[in-house]
Amino acid sequence: MVGGDDGLDAYREIAPIIYANLTKDGKVVLEIGKGQETEVADIMKDHGLQLILELRDLSNNIRTLVFSLSSS
Repeated sequence: MVGGDDGLDAYREIAPIIYANLTKDGKVVLEIGKGQETEVADIMKDHGLQLILELRDLSNNIRTLVFSLSSS
């Protein structure tokens, strides 16, 4: 899968699939590229997912985001 102009097309494609298949208490863990945390979180939020955790790598860069279904 090609990432598109900004490298985020894969997240746009999987966001509605995640929303449609995630259970009420489920979590989804996504690995991201350096500096993509805001954009990926916004994409997921637009599809009914809530960011619940950011994890950093050994260089202190956010590399993993954990989402659940939005409570609203």
